[in-house]
Amino acid sequence: MSNFRFQDYVTSGAFTLSLARSQVMALHRIASGASHYACAATAALERKGLIASVAAPEDYAPDRQEYRATGAGLMVAALLTEAGLTQDQRDATAAEVTRLQQEIEDRRAEAHTARTAARSALARLDRAEADLANERAALRRGKLTIPILRRDPLPNASRAELDAMVRE
Repeated sequence: MSNFRFQDYVTSGAFTLSLARSQVMALHRIASGASHYACAATAALERKGLIASVAAPEDYAPDRQEYRATGAGLMVAALLTEAGLTQDQRDATAAEVTRLQQEIEDRRAEAHTARTAARSALARLDRAEADLANERAALRRGKLTIPILRRDPLPNASRAELDAMVRE
C-alpha cells in the first residue's frame, strides 16, 4: 500500500522534509503509541503523510480523533531518535548496526595486521632462500645471483613480534 501523501510531499521537488520542533514531538509521541494525541502539529504531519487519522472506537466521544504513524512516519521517527532530537534511546536496530559496523572495522584491522605480518614473513623467507642459494653457489664457486626481493613492511620487527602480531 503506497503512502501517496508522503510521496507527493517529498517529491514535489528535491527530497526535503522539514519538521518544526512541535511536529517532531508530536510525531514521536504518536509513533510511540499515543494514538489520541492531538495538537496543532497533527494536521501538518497528516498533510505530510507521516500520520494518518483513524476513527476512534465507538465507546469514545463521537468527535474524538485518533492518529497512527504511517510506515514513513515510523521511519522518520527512528531517524529523529537517531539524530538525538527525542528523549528516547536509540532504536535497538540502529544500535545493533553500529555495533556490527564497529566489529567489522575491528576484524578488518586485525586482518590488516595479519596480512602485514605475513608479507613481512614472506619477504624474510625470500631473503633467506636467496641467501641460501648464494651460499651454495659460493661453495661450488658458481655465479652469485642478485635477487629481486619483496619489500619487508616491518624490517625492524623481530620474529617473536611477528608471531605475536599474528596471534592477536
